[in-house]
Amino acid sequence: MAERRNDLIDLISAVASGDASREDVVADLRKKKIDALDLLIEVFARQAKASSRQTPGERVDVQALSQRSDAPTKPVQRVPGLPVLLRGTLYDPADITRFDGTELHFIATGKDHILAIDDRAIMENLWQTSYLASMARSDYTTMKETTDTSVPTVTDGGVRPTSVDGGYTGGYTCAWVTPTAPNPHTNFYEDINYGGDRLELASGFEIPKLSGHHLGPFWSGDDWNDNISSIQMVRTEATVIFEHVNKTGQSFSFFRSEPNLVNLGWNDRASSAVTWGATAWLAVPTLVCGPYNPTG
Repeated sequence: MAERRNDLIDLISAVASGDASREDVVADLRKKKIDALDLLIEVFARQAKASSRQTPGERVDVQALSQRSDAPTKPVQRVPGLPVLLRGTLYDPADITRFDGTELHFIATGKDHILAIDDRAIMENLWQTSYLASMARSDYTTMKETTDTSVPTVTDGGVRPTSVDGGYTGGYTCAWVTPTAPNPHTNFYEDINYGGDRLELASGFEIPKLSGHHLGPFWSGDDWNDNISSIQMVRTEATVIFEHVNKTGQSFSFFRSEPNLVNLGWNDRASSAVTWGATAWLAVPTLVCGPYNPTG
């Protein structure tokens, strides 16, 4: 029964991904004389959980980072929560509206202000230089040993005895284990502080149209266009989101994670994205313990 249930759930899930038709599901359910209500509820739950998945996207074309939009744009600036530094002048957040109609490219500084560039060619040079430099030195398996001398670096396989009511009952063994370095990727989140649904993009890839990626359970009809509120960079060096598709329009560049795009004036604003590079993984051993088995 369990095997048949899983087969049906897989079939219903295939409808969501476009690999099967509703008629296929209906015909199979009728043939097996099964009430599908509980299966639908279960597959909805599974699909909601599966929506936080990795999307391969498309490989970055470094020359395409300099493409222009065919249609002229008249950007309307959103007021951020931080001052904006542009051409050596620090503007109050509300003053950003002075630049309505001017294409600006923003950079998160991690400080008490945002950097803005009003010349896309300058940003293109930065993106391409950063990308090419990361490709020249990229080693996704690089691990950097911690310099903290208090962290042990040798395996400790010693046995620790345990007892119950004063009597020896066995033991457990512990070892210092270094976690495997995660593959470089950037997570885009639906809500601030890395909450809500998640879209994962591997380093060296881009998403030209966020509208082409589904958001939430399949019955919601939502997509990721204008739905990113926080960005988590996992070993990636750079992440850029663009206001329009195909990496056009205004942009915001990040070189570290950002939990709140609302504060930067870029909440629910991105229509395309790209990420690249890989940082070294800090190898910090973790003590792992388990039951002692002298027979192996």
